Amino acid sequence: MFEIPAFTELAQTILDMGTTHGQCNVKDLLPSGVTISRFTQKKYESLRAEVLPTVRKAIADVLACGASTDMWTDDHRKVSYTCITLHYVDDNWEFNSRVICTCAFPVGAKKTALNLKTELLKQLSEFGLTPEEINRLVFVSDQAANVQAALSQWVHNSCIAHILNTVLKHTFKKSKEGDEEDDHGEEEELQHVRACIEQCKTMTTFFKHSGLQLQLKQSLKQECETRWDTKLEMVKSVLDAFEDIQSILLERGEMHRMSYISKDTLQLLVQFLQPFKQATEELSGSNYPTINLVALWKTTLMTHC
Repeated sequence: MFEIPAFTELAQTILDMGTTHGQCNVKDLLPSGVTISRFTQKKYESLRAEVLPTVRKAIADVLACGASTDMWTDDHRKVSYTCITLHYVDDNWEFNSRVICTCAFPVGAKKTALNLKTELLKQLSEFGLTPEEINRLVFVSDQAANVQAALSQWVHNSCIAHILNTVLKHTFKKSKEGDEEDDHGEEEELQHVRACIEQCKTMTTFFKHSGLQLQLKQSLKQECETRWDTKLEMVKSVLDAFEDIQSILLERGEMHRMSYISKDTLQLLVQFLQPFKQATEELSGSNYPTINLVALWKTTLMTHC
């Protein structure tokens, strides 16, 4: 840390200030929360005044402006947030994406379709859009039932990246009792793949918690269900460190921790998941239109599968 240029520059600046101005109270140098809040609000108003006319023109041109919305919950404070992003084409034919709001969802309010719709309309109105302009927007969201119901009165498309993530979840999800079974041979092979993935998760957790990860040349990455493509990242990390993992567990007499993990299965998973990662990244672009890529990637992935 002490050799990082940014740290040494900061330290030098602090020393120079002390030399030039003498002893001072750090509280006199740092702005208060109220000052920061006022500055942020003024900055927002300035940017809104700059962006709003361009957005309005794009909406008037029909299909030149869309809105994406999403919700998430802060695990620490258990506060839910709503985010709205406008995507539009300006006079220079450049594609723009602007986050117009990230705000806490009303405390105590249930996430019903009506409440979501009310909050969405409130934020879009506060930004400066009229009901007529809002009705001309094309909305994009995930496939949550309450969100889809909230957006039902407008033109709405499901986010293709969310759909791909859902497809992969169902692909590796264990079949429930009563579900129609696939070919027995295919189902048995899929069970082995599922077992490999689950053991990768438990083994990665073990290496992290036991400190054994420090003995690896490349660190293991854990899958996170709320983050796309992390299954691939986990499998690739295990594959890259396969020999080292095998050596460590063999020395400790704990080879049972990778009894379902084979190099062939890991390579098969990487080969299968890689195109989905490429599709997700390309279809999640924010600086260029992506709807024209959906049909191409659908055909590519169906051929791949």
